[in-house]
Amino acid sequence: MIGKLSRKLMKVADMNSDHGLVFAHYCPGCKAPHFFHLTKPNASNAKWHWNGDIEQPTFEPSMNINNGVCHYYLKWGRIEFLPDCQHELKGQNVVLPNLPDDYDAETIRQDYLDPIPK
Repeated sequence: MIGKLSRKLMKVADMNSDHGLVFAHYCPGCKAPHFFHLTKPNASNAKWHWNGDIEQPTFEPSMNINNGVCHYYLKWGRIEFLPDCQHELKGQNVVLPNLPDDYDAETIRQDYLDPIPK
């Protein structure tokens, strides 16, 4: 089922979709959703491993958006923004915030999800 899995994570595409299984969370640095592709690589040929925890998730390896615009580890429900981030949270470690109330999985997928890999 597509939609919020917890207050922290949303499934925006499932295993049978063209994108494969994709989860989203809210990034307080970018003030936008970021996506972890678990079964099929994204447009940058990246995919992640997940610890299975919907409240305190860990995804490996790090997320690096646009070569350091936003670069972080998400471990045990905390975002560790790395020093090469280009926003005000660089170098900080923050609790993964709740998804905004108005986040809808279908809209988020259509508006933000990476193009389907070729």
